[in-house]
Amino acid sequence: MKLYSLLTEDQVLLNVQSTSLEGALDEMLAPFRERLAAIGLDSVKQSLLERERKTSTSIIEGVALPHARVDGLQDLLLALGAAAEGVEPVGGGPNRLHLIFLILTPLTKNTLMLQTLAAVARLLSSPKTRQALRTVKTPGRALKIIEESGVDVKKTLCANDIMNPADEVARPDMPLAAAMELLVQAPEDGVPVVNDAGELIGELAASDIIAIGLPKYMDLMENPVVLGNLEPFEQFFKKERHLKVADVARKEVMDVEPETPVVQIAHRMITERRRRCYVVRDGKLVGALSRKDIVIKVLML
Repeated sequence: MKLYSLLTEDQVLLNVQSTSLEGALDEMLAPFRERLAAIGLDSVKQSLLERERKTSTSIIEGVALPHARVDGLQDLLLALGAAAEGVEPVGGGPNRLHLIFLILTPLTKNTLMLQTLAAVARLLSSPKTRQALRTVKTPGRALKIIEESGVDVKKTLCANDIMNPADEVARPDMPLAAAMELLVQAPEDGVPVVNDAGELIGELAASDIIAIGLPKYMDLMENPVVLGNLEPFEQFFKKERHLKVADVARKEVMDVEPETPVVQIAHRMITERRRRCYVVRDGKLVGALSRKDIVIKVLML
């Protein structure tokens, strides 16, 4: 299904007048008045605003994707709004919104919601496309721009739809102390290790670092209480200055291709007891995905 096929000209509003997101939503919901009559426009708007108060849907500066799963709705509804002067987001802030994609799906259709969000995100990943939609003069031309992008609403949710960029990486020859600083700033308790070609070769996890300071024979102990007599992590402080990432990082990690279905990734994470996986293309790291991402981005929409 092509993304542009979900829009009609009356669902494209190129001159949003309101200066607030709440007002802009009123304008963008207007074409759906009859289809949402039984549910109530105000009820739908409040669901959208509640989501914005919890977590902003602004994925790129100047762009927001307000969305909600609506009880009683039968079909997916999509609208595009453009505001030349900008719209103030919920909660305020210095960055005004110039492009707004409104997405509504039936309550149980979280996969459809994710697929549509992912398609819109792919469309807007191009600065050229964002600029074209901001300055386009007619709804018909806006639809043509979206059609020419060739973006599909895919049937299957894949890793590249919900992965995070791998901004922080460690190198095998990096001193362990420097890598630990990366780990402190990382959103997860592990950072990928890549070589000079950007290829994934392992992972440095917090548990690997902690293990440095524990006795090698600890796994043989039935009662860890006896460890209370040891100096806490004395071995770690003795070795810290001399170790590099390659000395500590684990080589066995879970990696998947960008097109791997999320359901397959979730199954592997549970059965293999993996907290996260890395997304690679031709061996090169392109992103990361954790169990928490699946909960937040798939199950909590």
